[in-house]
Amino acid sequence: MALAPPSPPLVGDRPAATGWFDGKVKQPLLRALRSGMSAEGMALSAMAGLWGGLWPIPGTTTLICALFVIIFKCNPVVTQVFNLCLTPLELVCIPLFVWVGELVTLSSGSGMSISSLVQSLQSDFFQAVSQFRSMLLCAIIGWSVCTPFACVLLYYTARPLCRYLIARPQNQACLIKKFDGQDQLRSVV
Repeated sequence: MALAPPSPPLVGDRPAATGWFDGKVKQPLLRALRSGMSAEGMALSAMAGLWGGLWPIPGTTTLICALFVIIFKCNPVVTQVFNLCLTPLELVCIPLFVWVGELVTLSSGSGMSISSLVQSLQSDFFQAVSQFRSMLLCAIIGWSVCTPFACVLLYYTARPLCRYLIARPQNQACLIKKFDGQDQLRSVV
């Protein structure tokens, strides 16, 4: 006689998150949707997390995202979820930001490689920042030059997508909230 696999643990009346993606990405985004967050608020939070997550100094993107949360008054959980998802892409974008920064400052290439930066960051963060400061400064300048354009583009791209996701009937069923003992559908659009 074979035993049935154990059921997942419950949190309240719902199953607990079973995997990394479910627990770190899917569940926080669903909780934000269920809280009645507007499409514009979701798009603004996504923009802050996406662009803040590409800040060219590895290990400090959370600080930039926190600054975006304060400036734009957006949802910190959604912002950090998008920031977390962009961690691998952050390192890939550093050369692009260095290139833009070198164009703006009319400086020549530093000749330093991203792989040597990553190796140095893994051994000693502060020594790496000191050693690669000119390259990182060019990357910060490049990121800063791109920021207004990228933020506008990301927001206006994410807003219709967020409106669509929030307006879907199966998502609205998740947004039912108890009110005076009766189930009423909350208006989210």
